[in-house]
Amino acid sequence: MSSNKLDIEQLRTNYPFLTKIWELHEEFERSVDDEDKRYRYENICKAKLGPTNMKYEKYVNFCIKLIRNLISYYDYARVDTPSAERCKILNYWIYYNIDDLNFSQKFISDIFKESQDLTIGYTNKSTCPNLYIETLKESEKILKLLYLQDNIKIFLKILKNKGDNDYCSCEKYIYECVDIYNSMSNSYCLKEDDRLNKQKKTCDTLNTFKDIYMNYLYNEEDMSNKIPSLIDDNTKI
Repeated sequence: MSSNKLDIEQLRTNYPFLTKIWELHEEFERSVDDEDKRYRYENICKAKLGPTNMKYEKYVNFCIKLIRNLISYYDYARVDTPSAERCKILNYWIYYNIDDLNFSQKFISDIFKESQDLTIGYTNKSTCPNLYIETLKESEKILKLLYLQDNIKIFLKILKNKGDNDYCSCEKYIYECVDIYNSMSNSYCLKEDDRLNKQKKTCDTLNTFKDIYMNYLYNEEDMSNKIPSLIDDNTKI
Protein backbone atom coordinates (compact mmCIF):
# COMPACT_ATOMS: atom_id res chain seq x y z
CA MET A 1 0.00 0.00 0.00
CA SER A 2 1.22 3.47 -0.87
CA SER A 3 2.18 5.51 2.20
CA ASN A 4 -0.51 8.04 1.18
CA LYS A 5 -3.23 5.51 0.40
CA LEU A 6 -6.27 5.53 2.61
CA ASP A 7 -6.46 2.62 5.03
CA ILE A 8 -10.05 1.56 4.43
CA GLU A 9 -10.08 -0.95 7.26
CA GLN A 10 -8.83 1.68 9.71
CA LEU A 11 -11.41 4.16 8.44
CA ARG A 12 -14.10 1.53 8.82
CA THR A 13 -13.05 1.02 12.45
CA ASN A 14 -12.80 4.74 13.22
CA TYR A 15 -15.93 5.84 11.33
CA PRO A 16 -18.42 2.94 11.38
CA PHE A 17 -21.35 5.28 10.65
CA LEU A 18 -20.32 5.41 6.96
CA THR A 19 -21.65 1.89 6.61
CA LYS A 20 -22.64 1.93 2.94
CA ILE A 21 -19.21 3.07 1.78
CA TRP A 22 -17.36 0.36 3.66
CA GLU A 23 -19.82 -2.36 2.60
CA LEU A 24 -19.46 -1.47 -1.07
CA HIS A 25 -15.66 -1.24 -0.83
CA GLU A 26 -15.67 -4.76 0.58
CA GLU A 27 -17.95 -5.97 -2.21
CA PHE A 28 -15.84 -4.35 -4.92
CA GLU A 29 -12.67 -5.97 -3.55
CA ARG A 30 -14.03 -9.52 -3.68
CA SER A 31 -12.41 -11.92 -6.11
CA VAL A 32 -14.20 -13.03 -9.26
CA ASP A 33 -14.77 -16.71 -8.52
CA ASP A 34 -16.88 -17.66 -11.53
CA GLU A 35 -14.28 -19.32 -13.78
CA ASP A 36 -16.09 -18.60 -17.07
CA LYS A 37 -16.49 -14.92 -16.28
CA ARG A 38 -12.97 -14.61 -14.93
CA TYR A 39 -11.55 -16.16 -18.11
CA ARG A 40 -13.61 -13.83 -20.31
CA TYR A 41 -12.70 -10.72 -18.33
CA GLU A 42 -9.04 -11.73 -18.11
CA ASN A 43 -8.78 -11.93 -21.90
CA ILE A 44 -10.24 -8.43 -22.22
CA CYS A 45 -7.86 -7.09 -19.59
CA LYS A 46 -4.73 -8.63 -21.07
CA ALA A 47 -5.60 -7.25 -24.50
CA LYS A 48 -5.97 -3.75 -23.05
CA LEU A 49 -2.98 -3.95 -20.68
CA GLY A 50 -0.52 -4.94 -23.39
CA PRO A 51 2.56 -7.20 -23.13
CA THR A 52 4.27 -5.29 -20.30
CA ASN A 53 1.54 -4.70 -17.71
CA MET A 54 -0.30 -7.98 -18.39
CA LYS A 55 2.62 -9.75 -16.66
CA TYR A 56 1.72 -8.17 -13.33
CA GLU A 57 -0.96 -10.11 -11.48
CA LYS A 58 -2.14 -7.09 -9.49
CA TYR A 59 -2.93 -5.20 -12.71
CA VAL A 60 -4.89 -8.08 -14.19
CA ASN A 61 -6.76 -8.75 -10.93
CA PHE A 62 -7.82 -5.12 -10.56
CA CYS A 63 -9.00 -5.01 -14.16
CA ILE A 64 -11.04 -8.22 -13.77
CA LYS A 65 -12.70 -6.85 -10.63
CA LEU A 66 -13.40 -3.54 -12.36
CA ILE A 67 -15.25 -5.22 -15.22
CA ARG A 68 -17.24 -7.36 -12.78
CA ASN A 69 -18.10 -4.31 -10.68
CA LEU A 70 -19.09 -2.25 -13.69
CA ILE A 71 -21.47 -4.90 -14.89
CA SER A 72 -22.92 -4.30 -11.48
CA TYR A 73 -24.06 -7.72 -10.31
CA TYR A 74 -22.73 -11.23 -10.49
CA ASP A 75 -25.55 -12.78 -12.51
CA TYR A 76 -26.76 -11.62 -15.91
CA ALA A 77 -30.18 -13.00 -14.96
CA ARG A 78 -30.63 -9.98 -12.72
CA VAL A 79 -31.48 -7.05 -14.94
CA ASP A 80 -30.76 -3.83 -13.16
CA THR A 81 -29.36 -0.33 -13.39
CA PRO A 82 -26.87 0.57 -10.66
CA SER A 83 -27.84 3.39 -8.31
CA ALA A 84 -26.12 6.78 -8.39
CA GLU A 85 -24.71 6.06 -4.92
CA ARG A 86 -23.25 2.74 -6.02
CA CYS A 87 -21.69 4.33 -9.10
CA LYS A 88 -20.09 7.12 -7.08
CA ILE A 89 -18.55 4.70 -4.62
CA LEU A 90 -17.37 2.47 -7.46
CA ASN A 91 -15.53 5.42 -8.96
CA TYR A 92 -14.07 6.17 -5.51
CA TRP A 93 -12.92 2.56 -5.35
CA ILE A 94 -11.06 3.15 -8.62
CA TYR A 95 -9.31 6.18 -7.12
CA TYR A 96 -8.51 4.12 -4.03
CA ASN A 97 -6.66 1.54 -6.15
CA ILE A 98 -5.23 3.72 -8.87
CA ASP A 99 -2.28 5.23 -6.95
CA ASP A 100 -0.65 1.83 -6.60
CA LEU A 101 -1.37 0.76 -10.17
CA ASN A 102 -0.72 3.97 -12.11
CA PHE A 103 -3.20 3.29 -14.91
CA SER A 104 -3.87 5.95 -17.52
CA GLN A 105 -7.17 7.73 -18.13
CA LYS A 106 -7.34 5.94 -21.50
CA PHE A 107 -7.04 2.49 -19.93
CA ILE A 108 -9.84 3.18 -17.45
CA SER A 109 -12.02 4.59 -20.25
CA ASP A 110 -11.34 1.51 -22.40
CA ILE A 111 -12.43 -0.84 -19.61
CA PHE A 112 -15.63 1.16 -19.10
CA LYS A 113 -16.32 0.85 -22.84
CA GLU A 114 -15.63 -2.91 -22.85
CA SER A 115 -17.96 -3.34 -19.89
CA GLN A 116 -20.73 -1.43 -21.65
CA ASP A 117 -20.29 -3.71 -24.68
CA LEU A 118 -20.81 -6.77 -22.46
CA THR A 119 -24.28 -5.52 -21.50
CA ILE A 120 -25.51 -5.08 -25.08
CA GLY A 121 -28.62 -7.14 -25.65
CA TYR A 122 -29.75 -7.09 -22.02
CA THR A 123 -32.85 -4.90 -21.69
CA ASN A 124 -32.53 -2.09 -19.13
CA LYS A 125 -29.00 -3.20 -18.26
CA SER A 126 -26.43 -0.42 -17.98
CA THR A 127 -23.09 0.31 -16.37
CA CYS A 128 -21.92 3.21 -14.24
CA PRO A 129 -20.54 6.38 -15.89
CA ASN A 130 -16.80 6.93 -15.87
CA LEU A 131 -16.04 9.71 -13.35
CA TYR A 132 -12.31 9.05 -13.08
CA ILE A 133 -10.16 12.18 -13.58
CA GLU A 134 -6.47 11.48 -14.11
CA THR A 135 -5.39 15.05 -13.31
CA LEU A 136 -7.02 15.16 -9.86
CA LYS A 137 -4.34 15.88 -7.27
CA GLU A 138 -3.90 13.84 -4.08
CA SER A 139 -6.92 11.70 -4.77
CA GLU A 140 -6.55 9.84 -1.48
CA LYS A 141 -7.27 13.11 0.36
CA ILE A 142 -10.01 14.13 -2.04
CA LEU A 143 -11.71 10.82 -1.27
CA LYS A 144 -12.06 11.74 2.39
CA LEU A 145 -13.72 15.00 1.39
CA LEU A 146 -16.07 13.23 -0.98
CA TYR A 147 -17.10 10.73 1.69
CA LEU A 148 -18.18 13.68 3.83
CA GLN A 149 -19.74 15.57 0.94
CA ASP A 150 -21.88 12.60 -0.09
CA ASN A 151 -22.99 11.84 3.46
CA ILE A 152 -23.74 15.32 4.80
CA LYS A 153 -27.10 14.22 6.21
CA ILE A 154 -25.47 11.45 8.25
CA PHE A 155 -22.89 13.83 9.70
CA LEU A 156 -25.54 16.46 10.43
CA LYS A 157 -27.79 13.99 12.22
CA ILE A 158 -24.92 12.84 14.46
CA LEU A 159 -23.73 16.37 15.23
CA LYS A 160 -27.22 17.40 16.33
CA ASN A 161 -27.10 14.80 19.10
CA LYS A 162 -24.08 15.18 21.37
CA GLY A 163 -25.04 11.93 23.09
CA ASP A 164 -24.64 9.94 19.87
CA ASN A 165 -22.03 7.17 20.18
CA ASP A 166 -20.37 8.42 16.97
CA TYR A 167 -20.37 12.12 17.90
CA CYS A 168 -16.64 12.40 18.69
CA SER A 169 -15.49 10.37 15.70
CA CYS A 170 -17.84 12.36 13.44
CA GLU A 171 -16.42 15.62 14.75
CA LYS A 172 -12.87 14.32 14.30
CA TYR A 173 -13.57 13.35 10.69
CA ILE A 174 -14.92 16.82 9.92
CA TYR A 175 -11.87 18.54 11.41
CA GLU A 176 -9.59 16.27 9.37
CA CYS A 177 -11.50 17.22 6.22
CA VAL A 178 -11.23 20.92 7.04
CA ASP A 179 -7.46 20.51 7.39
CA ILE A 180 -7.31 18.70 4.05
CA TYR A 181 -9.39 21.36 2.34
CA ASN A 182 -7.27 24.22 3.70
CA SER A 183 -3.99 22.52 2.87
CA MET A 184 -4.96 21.59 -0.67
CA SER A 185 -6.56 24.95 -1.39
CA ASN A 186 -3.35 26.69 -0.36
CA SER A 187 -1.20 24.26 -2.33
CA TYR A 188 -3.12 24.19 -5.61
CA CYS A 189 -5.67 26.99 -5.84
CA LEU A 190 -4.16 30.30 -4.75
CA LYS A 191 -3.11 31.38 -8.25
CA GLU A 192 -5.71 32.24 -10.84
CA ASP A 193 -3.89 30.27 -13.54
CA ASP A 194 -3.99 27.17 -11.35
CA ARG A 195 -7.69 27.58 -10.58
CA LEU A 196 -8.65 28.12 -14.22
CA ASN A 197 -6.13 25.92 -16.01
CA LYS A 198 -3.39 23.82 -14.43
CA GLN A 199 -5.32 22.55 -11.41
CA LYS A 200 -8.85 23.25 -12.57
CA LYS A 201 -10.28 19.79 -11.82
CA THR A 202 -8.78 19.73 -8.35
CA CYS A 203 -9.87 23.28 -7.52
CA ASP A 204 -13.37 22.71 -8.88
CA THR A 205 -13.69 19.62 -6.70
CA LEU A 206 -12.50 21.53 -3.64
CA ASN A 207 -14.85 24.41 -4.39
CA THR A 208 -17.83 22.07 -4.70
CA PHE A 209 -16.89 20.50 -1.37
CA LYS A 210 -16.69 23.96 0.22
CA ASP A 211 -20.12 24.99 -1.11
CA ILE A 212 -21.83 21.81 0.07
CA TYR A 213 -20.10 21.87 3.44
CA MET A 214 -21.01 25.50 4.07
CA ASN A 215 -24.58 25.37 2.73
CA TYR A 216 -25.71 22.02 4.07
CA LEU A 217 -23.64 21.51 7.20
CA TYR A 218 -22.03 24.63 8.64
CA ASN A 219 -25.01 26.94 8.00
CA GLU A 220 -27.50 24.54 9.56
CA GLU A 221 -28.94 25.57 12.92
CA ASP A 222 -26.45 25.35 15.84
CA MET A 223 -23.65 24.01 13.62
CA SER A 224 -21.50 27.13 13.34
CA ASN A 225 -20.46 26.83 16.99
CA LYS A 226 -19.52 23.17 16.60
CA ILE A 227 -17.48 22.98 13.40
CA PRO A 228 -15.10 25.33 11.53
CA SER A 229 -16.05 27.54 8.62
CA LEU A 230 -14.31 27.14 5.27
CA ILE A 231 -14.71 30.81 4.40
CA ASP A 232 -11.99 33.16 5.55
CA ASP A 233 -9.05 35.01 4.07
CA ASN A 234 -6.93 31.86 3.93
CA THR A 235 -9.40 29.44 2.44
CA LYS A 236 -11.18 31.29 -0.37
CA ILE A 237 -10.57 29.75 -3.78
